[in-house]
Amino acid sequence: MSKMNLFNLLDHLENLVDAKFQLAGRVWIDKEYFEDLLEKIRIALPEEIKVAERLNLERERYLEQTHSEAERILREAENYVQRLIHESQITVKAEEEADRIIDNAKRVAVRIETDALQYAKQLLEQLEQNLERTIHIVQNGRNELNKQIDRSRPLEE
Repeated sequence: MSKMNLFNLLDHLENLVDAKFQLAGRVWIDKEYFEDLLEKIRIALPEEIKVAERLNLERERYLEQTHSEAERILREAENYVQRLIHESQITVKAEEEADRIIDNAKRVAVRIETDALQYAKQLLEQLEQNLERTIHIVQNGRNELNKQIDRSRPLEE
């Protein structure tokens, strides 16, 4: 469905609410017809919005993966530290090595998280650009539609 059809569907929905029976300030409409209209609107949504949703899900999955990886690295580092302490006869060296591993793991975890946040930022910037283009397209479509409406009105005498 084209973007113009989306506006037509939204206008139809608005007219449906305006034109139906009202009682005590409530509008009565056919539920099945309304749900059918909503489904058509969902189908008519621009691809950019659908892509944005997929990008957002991908970003969340990536953040979960990086968080899990950082936790795994920290667990391995802590396990390694425990083994060094128990197996080593030189406790001081084991503690120094453990501290180094933990610090390294923390740096890696921070780097992974920073990379994930940067990736999320890039995805959101792309989404913003796509949405701005979509808004521009919508505004142009509405302007064009308004021009057509103005041209189609009979001249007042």
